[in-house]
Amino acid sequence: IQDEQIKSNLQKITLQCVDGYKQKTPRMWG
Repeated sequence: IQDEQIKSNLQKITLQCVDGYKQKTPRMWG
């Protein structure tokens, strides 16, 4: 079953997107 790998990959991608979003909009994040 590869569900765990898929979940971990999705989490990594989500974290990367959030980091990029924070860098683009630093005012919202203090």
